[in-house]
Amino acid sequence: MLTREAQVFSTPTRIFHSVFFVSAFGIAFALSGSPGLAQSTPDRGSTEAHLLRIQAVQYTPEQIGNLQAWLADLGYESGVVDGIADRDLAAAIGAFEADQGLPPLGMVTDEVFSLVAQEWQGRTGTLQRMTTAAADTVGAGSAGANPAGGESCAALLAGLTLTPPASRMDFELSQADINSGLLGDEVGTTAQLFYTNEADNILIADESQNGVSARDGDDTIFVFNPGLGAAISADGGGDTIHICSLSKALNMVAPAEGMPVFDSMPDTIVIHAAAFAAASAMGHNQVQWLESVHKIDGAQILIPGFDARTDRIILRSPEPVTPQIIDDGFTAVVRAGPIEFRFLYSSPDAPSPLEGFIVETATTEDVGADQALTQTLLAGGAEEMFGLSAAQLAGLEAGGVPEPGETETGVAIRPDDPARASAEGTCETLAGYTGLDPAEDNITTASYGSRYSTWRDSDDAILLRGDGDQHFLVAGGGDDQIWLYDMSADSYIMAGPGADLVVLCSMEDVGGTVGLGNGDQDADTLVIGPDVLRDIPAGFTRQLILMEFQPEFDRLILPAGDYALEIDVQNLGLDNVITYGPLRITLLLSNLQDESRLRAAVRIGALPVRLYLDDMAARSVPILPAPALPVDPASWAAAHRLSGGPPPGAAPMQTCDHARMLQTVSAPVEEAPEHSLSALFLTYGDGDDTVVLRSVDDDPVNGILTGSEIATGAGDDMVHVFTGHAAVDPGPGADTVLVCALDALVFALSAAADGEPDTIIVDSGVFLTPVVEHLYRNIATTGFGDPTDRLVVRLPPGAAAKWDEIFGLIVVANGYETRISVGPTPDDLPPRHHIDPDKIVIWPLGASP
Repeated sequence: MLTREAQVFSTPTRIFHSVFFVSAFGIAFALSGSPGLAQSTPDRGSTEAHLLRIQAVQYTPEQIGNLQAWLADLGYESGVVDGIADRDLAAAIGAFEADQGLPPLGMVTDEVFSLVAQEWQGRTGTLQRMTTAAADTVGAGSAGANPAGGESCAALLAGLTLTPPASRMDFELSQADINSGLLGDEVGTTAQLFYTNEADNILIADESQNGVSARDGDDTIFVFNPGLGAAISADGGGDTIHICSLSKALNMVAPAEGMPVFDSMPDTIVIHAAAFAAASAMGHNQVQWLESVHKIDGAQILIPGFDARTDRIILRSPEPVTPQIIDDGFTAVVRAGPIEFRFLYSSPDAPSPLEGFIVETATTEDVGADQALTQTLLAGGAEEMFGLSAAQLAGLEAGGVPEPGETETGVAIRPDDPARASAEGTCETLAGYTGLDPAEDNITTASYGSRYSTWRDSDDAILLRGDGDQHFLVAGGGDDQIWLYDMSADSYIMAGPGADLVVLCSMEDVGGTVGLGNGDQDADTLVIGPDVLRDIPAGFTRQLILMEFQPEFDRLILPAGDYALEIDVQNLGLDNVITYGPLRITLLLSNLQDESRLRAAVRIGALPVRLYLDDMAARSVPILPAPALPVDPASWAAAHRLSGGPPPGAAPMQTCDHARMLQTVSAPVEEAPEHSLSALFLTYGDGDDTVVLRSVDDDPVNGILTGSEIATGAGDDMVHVFTGHAAVDPGPGADTVLVCALDALVFALSAAADGEPDTIIVDSGVFLTPVVEHLYRNIATTGFGDPTDRLVVRLPPGAAAKWDEIFGLIVVANGYETRISVGPTPDDLPPRHHIDPDKIVIWPLGASP
């Protein structure tokens, strides 16, 4: 299985389901406790202040005023009696609690009300306390548009017309995926269900592993006993998710799309009484999720995409619960009775998630009704109750719902020169075209629940019109021009290698993601149109995640206007953030410490696009791989393990020259089927295959396209790698991967944890290939869990190698740096680079003849 770095924007199916690709990616960071990302979180004030804010909204100002007056009468200075829970009141409560022999928490709770009232009544003989029930009050950031929980799931479902899924996709997981804990030990197959863009009423009542994408529309989702790690995404629109009952300790609920959250519509999650009752009975659990072990007392719900400015969580507990923050890092953790919530913060502007909580009191009748309905549904009662069979609810039958129509890509009118068509640097002139170059593979909503468009390695002119749907756009190699109108909140635009021009004309909501090419030294330019800075919902900033931005080559062009003198660039841990008026651009995982280089790559003004293109050609620096040095068998005598001992076994004598002379190589047994999520996935047979991987530029007939993933299957395979624009998974067997040359800055490969001896050889030419100053080459490897595996590094003369606990093996040759991250199998985690140094062999090749 690939490392996290290799998985990013590689094959979305590798990280849970496609719809949750970015959300799961964000959670993987958050759960790892990365100090760099934690630094990106702004100061949100003390936890105590957050607790006071949420506690205060559970009581009326009159009730708070009573409490202030009672404490003052008892001799505890609580400030002005104004009905506002502030620090003075917190100090007074803390002093009172300390005198009572209690921990001085200083929080407004029912227990505090009772103790203070009892003490005050004893001294005065009277009691004026009112009820503390305030179920219809919401947090301070509420827009007031969210519905309350109100009734049990059984009552809400009575007489409701349900919508069956519009389509379904099944994913067969590899044993490595299952062993990783990514989806739980008991899972072999996963199902992703997609609904329509209308307002759907959705019922999920299946303990098997699945994911749900409600898509656009104001949807209502009822969830009964979801499977371990089941992911429920409401997507676009103002949605309500009812968690009616639970049977597993860990689930994911996403009220919106995107990471961070790029949806400004109000969403509501209701946790019903039966779910609380089930969580109380779960006790202690230990669950592995995204390569992290969770020790859970009760149940845990992961919630990416929550924003307390618009979203709400309603707790319909049969027992009194008080939501409390127990961790306020990059991932906020809130405890409410037996249920723990983990939130990925939406943006630096968003308030604490506590401000989105509402507490209601449910009856024992509500618990009984929902528990009875749960048993009925799990026994197959949905057809009798709602007229929908189990097959229809599972998406195995369409249920009479029309399939969504094909998305228009347009073969369309193509101008002679798209750049000249927009000579003023604006988006208006291209707005009339319905398409430019058609996609090679355009997977539409009928089979995917969104769109996934792939272009091949050519110079493409691409126009994308957002329609609210999720859209993965993969431009592939070549010097592409991509024009984006109304980009939807969960669109992911991947320009790929090549000198690419991306023009962002307008955005449908408050955010989106653009990648400029993973591992190239080509000049890319992102132009932000002036409309992107307009029509932003009150209280929000418009956010753009920009990935793979290299300031040595890439340029960001911001529109001239009122904000031209207010650009701000900050280095925040692993990220760099550019603030430009109401626009916030996060350079994800950029870690660019030299702020001056970044500032030089950001420009202001609407220059003609033609100038951008001419400038891009001058900035491009292609990676020209260097040939590997000849191998002298006698040099094996100087080889040594990383720990200093003699190398294990005989010298590996496979050479890159041998690969160039091969007469027979294996052919793939399976091309990617039509409408595959990765149109560039190649699978070989279970025999002993010989595979040579070159780019399509070097080998137009047998070359592989940018972004290809290679699985060699079982058998003792031999793989020769001459291109970095691929990810290699040799699979079971005694395999050898010989990396001869790389034409990219990033390359990923894995060894199978199968007990068979696997050898990965990185040859000298890789280290001699030039890279530009400030950049480095990164080879990400996983699977070193078996004693028989080894990594052999053939060093050119004068090269130096050292081990770093964070980055792995660092090799410097001729001033060029290469990092080889060596990840074990997930069973060995954590820590990430905990590996036996005896598995790494350094082989100095000596002077070149």
